[in-house]
Amino acid sequence: MLGFEIDLQPHDPVFKPGLQFEEVFGYEQVLVAASDRPLAFKPYIEPQHLAQGTLMT
Repeated sequence: MLGFEIDLQPHDPVFKPGLQFEEVFGYEQVLVAASDRPLAFKPYIEPQHLAQGTLMT
């Protein structure tokens, strides 16, 4: 990043002297669930709903 190149970073910005962060698109976390899973029927998801599952990032 400090080699005068452009770096696209899809997560939290890095704040360091000499670097400039400019948001080019909004960031939104999305949960993907199969249509036959219980989470697919919830209007919104809270952390406790994910406690027993496997997180894939």
